Amino acid sequence: MKKVSLLLITIALGISAYRFFNTYWADFADDSWDLSFNGTLTISKDYTWEEPINPWASKRDRIKNIVIEDGVTHIGEYAFSGCKNLTSVTIPNSVTSIGWSAFSDCYSLTSITIPNSVTNMEGAFANCRALRSITIPNSMKNIDGAFYECIELTSITIPNSVIKIGDNTFNNCISLTSITIPESVKTIGNEAFLGCSSLKSITCKAPIPPHSQIYSFAETPDSLLLLVPANSIEAYKKAEGWARYKKIQGI
Repeated sequence: MKKVSLLLITIALGISAYRFFNTYWADFADDSWDLSFNGTLTISKDYTWEEPINPWASKRDRIKNIVIEDGVTHIGEYAFSGCKNLTSVTIPNSVTSIGWSAFSDCYSLTSITIPNSVTNMEGAFANCRALRSITIPNSMKNIDGAFYECIELTSITIPNSVIKIGDNTFNNCISLTSITIPESVKTIGNEAFLGCSSLKSITCKAPIPPHSQIYSFAETPDSLLLLVPANSIEAYKKAEGWARYKKIQGI
């Protein structure tokens, strides 16, 4: 009888301990977010805080997974910046914008899928040093500084909806070997591709060279192959930023 009672007490204590540890961090939360003991941060509704400090900043080293629930429309500036142990993120179709540096310095994040609802993404993944792949949706209009110093990024597909590749978007992406710029792009910002030292080819489908600046492609190999519409070769040879490349061929 004593053994049975002891067993029941042990089980009860175990359940209580589990519930305590699993909800411990939630005691510090409100009805818009919750951080469980296993490191899953759940965001249940839009949250406003004094930038760049968010309410879970002191616990960010514990965050391993982020689940943003349907209904959230905006991921704020610096929302998850510095979550160095973050490995997975779930973003619903209700999100339409991702704020500046929202996921910057998330060193363990290797891949992410952006839903088709998102139209704007500024500096969102800067310095995500392990990021190798990302899916950009056809809804995206502006990628401004989004992948600054993502040193493991080897390739990326820019959809035909993007109008602007902003300043520093791929700055120092030293593993990037090729990139295709769609016809929709009209502007390429300052230092957008600066330091992309492994680039072997750039394909730009725009018949009119996108407006770029003298440092848009600075410190990229002069010997890389630039592929452009066949009727636009001469225009690219004269265009600022593009004229640095001597190997220009038609597609």
